[in-house]
Amino acid sequence: MTLDRKIVFFDIDGTILDIATQVIPQSAVDAIRRMRANGHYAVICTGRPFPNVPPCVREIGFDAEICACGAHILVDGATAFFREVEPALAAHVRAVTRKYRVDALFESVSGTFCDGAEPSSPHIQLELSRLKPFGAPVHYDIDGPDFRFEKFCAWFNARSDRAAFEREVTPFFEPIVRGADFLELPQKGISKASGIAFLLEYLSVPHASSFAFGDSANDIAMFNAVSTSVLMGGGDPALEAFTSLRTETVLRDGLKSGLSALSLI
Repeated sequence: MTLDRKIVFFDIDGTILDIATQVIPQSAVDAIRRMRANGHYAVICTGRPFPNVPPCVREIGFDAEICACGAHILVDGATAFFREVEPALAAHVRAVTRKYRVDALFESVSGTFCDGAEPSSPHIQLELSRLKPFGAPVHYDIDGPDFRFEKFCAWFNARSDRAAFEREVTPFFEPIVRGADFLELPQKGISKASGIAFLLEYLSVPHASSFAFGDSANDIAMFNAVSTSVLMGGGDPALEAFTSLRTETVLRDGLKSGLSALSLI
């Protein structure tokens, strides 16, 4: 083990896993494994809830995971932190999404909840299609006693009253704009940044030894929480102001190049 142990936080989509092809290049697998062999911590830091992390990602090998934008943190496979939305608030959000005709997916340690077995939203259909190949659990009843979530995603359509919806939910959630009609909504006070702060203390790693690789708007909090941030090629321009280093896309060996530039491999 190195005497100067670093910690690197990795987003999944667009960072480890190519979004369009759902492929992880071997160069990324080898680079992360080599980094760990050099004595450094590798941590998944994702908006995905625990069951939605593809097995092919976990099989690379990680020391810890920050899931659901910081609501669920695992170290060596065991839960170190977990915060679920309170049942009364979950019921309120369910009612608000219906009232204002907002398409939503509710993400939980027990799976993804969708309002009805035949969602009309193409956005939801796409998201669910990405979960099907590796059998991530999907539940279609959000009125039953098992309905729960750590964060949720919302898509707006021509019938949605977005302004009214946001007024109802923003006292309790921190909206992350992911597109013109798409919000990701982690709990207030919970984020990738809070997850990183928790792990730095838990693992006794100084802030100066922290790094992050990401590509999308929900990585801004992560970039602000570490000493050195690396923007993947093709990443959201919104991250540029928070970026220390730029690298290639994941399919062009961006992880390998970035880790090499940081002298971690």
